[in-house]
Amino acid sequence: TQFAPGRTGITLLLTHYPPFAATPDEPDGYFNIQPAARQRLLALLKRAGASPTIILSAHLHRPVRLDWDGMAVIGAPAVSVGLPRGRQAEGWTLIRVLRDGQVEATVHALDIPARPAEGRGASSMTAPGRAARATADSIART
Repeated sequence: TQFAPGRTGITLLLTHYPPFAATPDEPDGYFNIQPAARQRLLALLKRAGASPTIILSAHLHRPVRLDWDGMAVIGAPAVSVGLPRGRQAEGWTLIRVLRDGQVEATVHALDIPARPAEGRGASSMTAPGRAARATADSIART
């Protein structure tokens, strides 16, 4: 319910569900933490005051980078099935914290064919195997 007083350094929180999928005030849903619990969690992290604060999650099965009140909220793609199925390559995310406290998230697609969408025929889409750098607003794929 609280962090040790006077602590410094990086606050790194690993969760399955992201606190929010788009905005902190979004309604409850399958892809986020319930609003009351979300507000308690975000308030706790804000009170901690450590910089940088990074929240890592994966439940979305797609890469996402959000910034909220100086905190990086980063969702990794799936290594099994990207969502939406057949349109999102599987992969992993490399997180780097720079000396100045900036957080970089680089998405790396796995070099395997993407699975076809459910209810559709086979897809010729393959994972590009190229990296994309996370930006403050979104993840741009190269």
